[in-house]
Amino acid sequence: MRRLLIHADDFGLTRSVSTGIVTAIREGVVTGTAAMVCAEGAREVIADLAPEIPGRVGLHLQLTDGVPVSDPATVPSLIAFGGRFPRRRYQLGRLDPGEVRREWLAQLAALRALGIEPAYLDSHHHVHKQRGASAVYCQLAAELGVPARAGTPKLVEMLRGLGVVCADAFTDRWYGRELTPAGLVACLLGAAERQCRDASREGQSPGRGGSSGGVVVELMCHPGEVDEQLALRSSYVDARAQELAALCAPALPALLAEAGFERVQASDLVLARQP
Repeated sequence: MRRLLIHADDFGLTRSVSTGIVTAIREGVVTGTAAMVCAEGAREVIADLAPEIPGRVGLHLQLTDGVPVSDPATVPSLIAFGGRFPRRRYQLGRLDPGEVRREWLAQLAALRALGIEPAYLDSHHHVHKQRGASAVYCQLAAELGVPARAGTPKLVEMLRGLGVVCADAFTDRWYGRELTPAGLVACLLGAAERQCRDASREGQSPGRGGSSGGVVVELMCHPGEVDEQLALRSSYVDARAQELAALCAPALPALLAEAGFERVQASDLVLARQP
């Protein structure tokens, strides 16, 4: 049996998205989410809704698409126009690791100020893969002692070298694709098969030791309810409602079990690793 993390990005982006994420956790198969504290109005939304999903909220670290928590004058390498982050990852310039750490610690403090200790780390637009951010990200996960999204073999190696638990296989290929229960299961099976092939080529067992108990697969998703505000904040709009419907489909838990997937929370991976 493969263990499965289904993590919803963008908790806090808008109230409609965040409400949909809560529904996807409470009534669907989503196992956790990550909060973005730099979006306008996000912290109020997070404070209102996070109590409905205790222990399921991580930190969605940002360097794009929002306003830094730090004074912009103290993080100039992170700023684009008007004291804001760039809109997209490709617009990031050369990042100063010290400034990245300063800002991410400020984001962590903002989440803690809401009474939330992050259960997990990932990043908005995968900015943790960026040069100047990767090492900071891995070190922060190690300091917090929480699982983190990797996304590349190099980051798996970096995280595990610091004792951080992460999935063996990660997939973001369901994004904007066949947003149905069958499409989701097919996406997960593809990710697991790619991991087995890669491990076989490297002479490794499929589960490479991030935690005990077999292969761990992580799926990124973006469920949400849709309103007028969302269209002003994101180019991914109607597909969020399609994802939400698929993730809450009554038949999906049985389909996942038949395909050999057991859903777990990020905290379960840490517990499984302990002697």
